[in-house]
Amino acid sequence: DVYKRQNHGPLYGQLTRYVNAGGDHYSATGSVPPGYRAEGALGQLDLVQEPGTHPLYACQNGAEEFSSVRDDCEGSSRIALLGHLYDAPAPDGPPMLAVYRCKDGTAGEHFDSTDPKCEGKVQESRLGYTIGYGALTRYVHQGAPSDHWTTTRAAGAGYRPEIAMGMVSLVGGPGTHALYSCRSGSDEFTSLQADCEGATKLAGIGWAWDAPVAGVP
Repeated sequence: DVYKRQNHGPLYGQLTRYVNAGGDHYSATGSVPPGYRAEGALGQLDLVQEPGTHPLYACQNGAEEFSSVRDDCEGSSRIALLGHLYDAPAPDGPPMLAVYRCKDGTAGEHFDSTDPKCEGKVQESRLGYTIGYGALTRYVHQGAPSDHWTTTRAAGAGYRPEIAMGMVSLVGGPGTHALYSCRSGSDEFTSLQADCEGATKLAGIGWAWDAPVAGVP
């Protein structure tokens, strides 16, 4: 079963969306140009192509980076092979996320999203499906070693990754519960409560499992 093979996971294949100060987006599984920061996880890609998957490429047209399922990057320059998306979700497989290529009609800026409404912008196409897991990472502030922030999204300015906390589901479902990134004053913390225990909710950061899953580390 293609969905059960050791062809993906936390050491390879998280498709992450990045953004720079000018609002330019870049999706990647590895390093990105200077000035970009992680904005959010889009799920896991496969490293090697298997039946039922297709390649995803990072492409460039002038200063504009975009993702494409075509190896000719639609006539633009190919930067890299990012990995492999699934053609469709499997009924007996892991949770899956549809990934869409979107366009800001005003700026002409392309970006990838798991929102079929493209966050209020224009959907150009559905690129395929990722495995719906994301890396939960603890960050530490470089100027305040006791200040931590745990998230699957971007941490604030001055924070750097400190430790990987494991994988969470980006889809949810039976046997899981939601996690929220919250803030009280200058303190960021993680909560199981949607109201952040009376503090400010920054974002939902995924779903944790209620109990260990058999056969899954």
